Amino acid sequence: MLGVSRPHLVKLLEKGELPFTKVGARRRVRAADLARYVELRTEQQRASRAEFDRIAARLRAQLR
Repeated sequence: MLGVSRPHLVKLLEKGELPFTKVGARRRVRAADLARYVELRTEQQRASRAEFDRIAARLRAQLR
């Protein structure tokens, strides 16, 4: 669902960016928490892209 490697996912969990519970040696992530994380990440990507587009438009205007 996330499209990331297992080691990267473990880092996200250990940094607290994605809540989980531990059952024995396994980590469990609730589907709702995963969906919330994906939504937040998508919003951040859109905001970053919008900012990049604004900067690019300003630079194009200066070069004209």
